[in-house]
Amino acid sequence: MKLSELLEAVPEAGLTVMNQKADLNRPVDGLDTSETPDIAKYIKPNTLLLTTAMLYRDDQKALAGLIKALHHAKAAGLAVKLGRFVANISPGVMKKADELGFPILRVPMDTTLGIVSHMLQSRLMRLETKQFHYALDIQKKISQALFRNSSLEELLRYFARLLNRHVLYYDYFFNLAAFGTAPYGHKVILSEKRTLEIGDLLLEAYKLKPFTGIEELLLQGSFGEIHCMVSPVVAGNQYPFFLVILHEGPMVEPFSSLVTELAGNVFSFSTHNQRLLWENEWRAQEELFFRLTGDSRAPGLTDIHLMAPWMKAAPLFSSLDGNVYQVVAVGFNADGLSGEMAGRDHFELIYRWLKKKLSPIGENCQILPLVSQGRFLLLWKEKLDNLPPQLETLSEGLWKIVPLDMRFGLGNQAHSLGSLQHSYLEAVSALEKALSDGIGRGAGRLVHFYYSEGAEELFQFVPREHIRHFCLHILGELAYPENEHNLYFRKTLEAYLNCQGDITRTSKKIYVHRNTVTYRMEKIQHLLGKPLEDPDYSLMVRLAILLSGQQSHASPGSAGAR
Repeated sequence: MKLSELLEAVPEAGLTVMNQKADLNRPVDGLDTSETPDIAKYIKPNTLLLTTAMLYRDDQKALAGLIKALHHAKAAGLAVKLGRFVANISPGVMKKADELGFPILRVPMDTTLGIVSHMLQSRLMRLETKQFHYALDIQKKISQALFRNSSLEELLRYFARLLNRHVLYYDYFFNLAAFGTAPYGHKVILSEKRTLEIGDLLLEAYKLKPFTGIEELLLQGSFGEIHCMVSPVVAGNQYPFFLVILHEGPMVEPFSSLVTELAGNVFSFSTHNQRLLWENEWRAQEELFFRLTGDSRAPGLTDIHLMAPWMKAAPLFSSLDGNVYQVVAVGFNADGLSGEMAGRDHFELIYRWLKKKLSPIGENCQILPLVSQGRFLLLWKEKLDNLPPQLETLSEGLWKIVPLDMRFGLGNQAHSLGSLQHSYLEAVSALEKALSDGIGRGAGRLVHFYYSEGAEELFQFVPREHIRHFCLHILGELAYPENEHNLYFRKTLEAYLNCQGDITRTSKKIYVHRNTVTYRMEKIQHLLGKPLEDPDYSLMVRLAILLSGQQSHASPGSAGAR
């Protein structure tokens, strides 16, 4: 309640305003009666102080100091009973009060501070009771809407109708997540441009002082002054959303911050539900992506016309009909990251950041969250010549807000949907190298390109069991040696092939006598059962050594890794 409203509501208290420039719009939440000199250190904000000014009858300069201290403590005003100890307030004190707009009220001589306090407090308590029931009623109504499976957008529209106020809901980056407009009698037109500007103004205010509780703000924008109430909404993670109520025009009397606080609990639950729905949608998109780019031998997977039913079911892929595709894998490192919930918080936060920064691109860039792998794919339907600097700017912008080190892997361009799988695997391979560079701005490159890793790359789509069968068929017990004897034979065979069958070079390479190499090669020829002079067979032996060695390093439980 404003001070002017309290004075008007309780005329029997007989309080009168003494200074001409008193700000009577100051809110009043409570009363205090005190004669202690250091009361300003303990008084709560929005409290009206009642006093006889007994301590200041001989020193009104100190009274001016008290008024200044009460003003900085955000007190509602000072009510003084004149005539008992202080006959009048000096002009110097009145001047200081007017400079600050601090209200000084006169308490009638024919009453007591206790009686005045009781009358004012009774009015405030009736208002608090009214506000409490009003806030509970609002919470009940929007909770019932929530239980009817109303979406977050529907809840905010309903909340805006109940308050007859514009209501905005921003995420941690002050992207507009949802909003509700006042149904009638509101002078502010809630355009897209205005919501963006309000978000930018709130972000600047938040950088100066984070919103830890409900805040009343007066924003100065291109549309003029914007008076609003901002309340953080913690939706199950460490990065809050922000509920914003625009205050143009008088609010209904029962409205209080309690309305915002209780409504925020409902929006918190709704936001958490929306997050779960997003995750389900992301998993469905992820599954569809791997269906579309999975087994190239399956009929229809590389035919855009046969894939049409799948693509209509997922809007994310409906625009993938171009001739050039650029796949970027996005991952992140985080200091102090622990637990599944923390990982999900960071994952959603990065999704919102990518959405904020890439949304102007529109359909030319699609964001695909891969929930099961904790990374994202960016699918560009165009040829990009200056992508790395753009990605670095994207990462550095996030780092300035939260300590998340976002990194990127770029695959080669794909020229058909059927080749997206190859570009995806290349991008993921490059991303792993980017993430392994370390954490922080100075640790390695933020963007890595894919580089071919050799002939073994040709077999990355062949099932592991097929590769193992091939290696055993060609090399026998030398494929995955289980004893030291066969391990020496395998190393000798590999060196012999790399030295193009030269015994002397082979002996120098593995540091044994050339007679030992000759002896071992005779035993190896016997184990293989076919002459290595046959070029076709020699090629298969080389491939088997390469592939079995790769599998041994990739599978710690295999025999070759012992």
